[in-house]
Amino acid sequence: MSEIQDTDKIFVPEEEEPPKKKFQLILIPAAITLVIMVVIFLLTAYISTKKYNVRDGIFGSPGTGLRNFQVASGIIGTALQNTLLVKVFMLAVCGVLSAALCTIYKAMKKPGTVLTAACLWLVPLVLPSFMLTLAFIHLPDHTSILGAGLLHLLSEGLQTISLFCFTAGIFAYLHMRKGIEAEKGAYSGLLTAILVWLLGNMTTNGILFVFQNAYPYSNTFDWAIFTNSFVGSTGAGNAIAVIKVLLQVLIGIIPVIYLRRRAGENHVELSKASGEFWLFPIAGISLVPILFGNKLADVIGDKWVSAAANSILLAVGAGAFGCLIAWSLIRLMSRASGKALGIIAIVLAAALSCAFMEFMFFHRVISNDTLLPQVLTVIFDWRMVLVIIILAFILRNHKVNRPASLMAALALLAGAISWSGLYSAYIYGASKRVSTLSYMYYGLIANIKTISSSGSFSAYGMERLYWPWALLIYAAPLLLGLGAALLMRKAFMKPEPRDDSPVPVPEQETQPGMNREDVSGGSAEAEPETQEP
Repeated sequence: MSEIQDTDKIFVPEEEEPPKKKFQLILIPAAITLVIMVVIFLLTAYISTKKYNVRDGIFGSPGTGLRNFQVASGIIGTALQNTLLVKVFMLAVCGVLSAALCTIYKAMKKPGTVLTAACLWLVPLVLPSFMLTLAFIHLPDHTSILGAGLLHLLSEGLQTISLFCFTAGIFAYLHMRKGIEAEKGAYSGLLTAILVWLLGNMTTNGILFVFQNAYPYSNTFDWAIFTNSFVGSTGAGNAIAVIKVLLQVLIGIIPVIYLRRRAGENHVELSKASGEFWLFPIAGISLVPILFGNKLADVIGDKWVSAAANSILLAVGAGAFGCLIAWSLIRLMSRASGKALGIIAIVLAAALSCAFMEFMFFHRVISNDTLLPQVLTVIFDWRMVLVIIILAFILRNHKVNRPASLMAALALLAGAISWSGLYSAYIYGASKRVSTLSYMYYGLIANIKTISSSGSFSAYGMERLYWPWALLIYAAPLLLGLGAALLMRKAFMKPEPRDDSPVPVPEQETQPGMNREDVSGGSAEAEPETQEP
């Protein structure tokens, strides 16, 4: 009998074997994206020790040791001071306004109403960052640190508040589905959004670099990286980029620690989404017209009409390709451990920090005269990066009801952001063949000589002259953003009850041992089922 018992212990029945996790094809794009980002940073660190010249290239240029870092040290102090002041000013204003707006969720009685209000915040999120900055030229003082703070607040403040309120609303909705007060969920979501936003603590977004040149206190890390890499000393510019990334990672450890505590190690296994395989052929097909789109400018002739055609091609290609990468990253992060989630989030937050090497990779290596670089870099827009991290954080603890709707929402978000995006258009859109509407229009409005020559009247005269194109620039992302909001609502929505009774969660959304008090998952122990969830 003892031998039989030993045998029973050795040979476990097949049905009792724990299921093995299989590698999923959808994770490959995310892995490639992260590898490319790491490679770009390593190349940036390498060229920061070189005296770069076009003739010898990156690997043939003579070495300089740490001389470029010595040159950069004279710029770092001012760049660090201005960046921190601008970011603190932005966080204080946007945080207070978002907290005030979150009180609206408390007045809403039904979860579906809260979810609708939350998703509608995606509409202003995709508006062109540079739109409200035009009002800055009427301000009396352009040279103070307060003026620089207002410059950045007008450029991305509305989008930042939209992101905060969207996250707060989703958390409030998920709390209400469990019978918890919406107000508690809203402020929990707001805290999560702020922590994610702080991962990019050294990054200032939404400003055209040519517009920054006129305002000394807006000379932040990103301004110093861009101007030195493309205009001044390439080696010094890349050295500044390395220092910026290292400082951002160092400071970002604090929000990552808190995010890990809120996320926990346990997570809901996100089942394979129906139809996610079709993201690959759809993305591939959408890139075909992008490769030949540079011929449109020659065929059409009119620069504004060809720019509009380029914007349409860009929105389609970026929407399909951006959806593939975004969904892949969400799937990877939602199933990763808490530690891996923090590392991936920090890597993504460093997007667009290494401007020169990103330009060399996407513009020189891939193509010199096509929209493809703008398509490939849409995923690195700061709004897309933060939405991806936040959605991955949510889906670690909650199953999305309609993954296909969520994927479609991501596609529309990527398309809207590419339509109005200025960072990639400014770097890669210099060729008339690949110029987009946003590049053409804001390139005229933001011209420093035009604004300063006659008290901005000539700039606004040009704005009135090209108002039909301005209407298209603003209307297209608004419509795409509205579609993304409706699809996002559909993805998270559950059937509403006919009465005013609380809605119980029909399926087990959290794993045993997870904290059910907070939507974020937390690290506390599970409470007994008899207590309030």
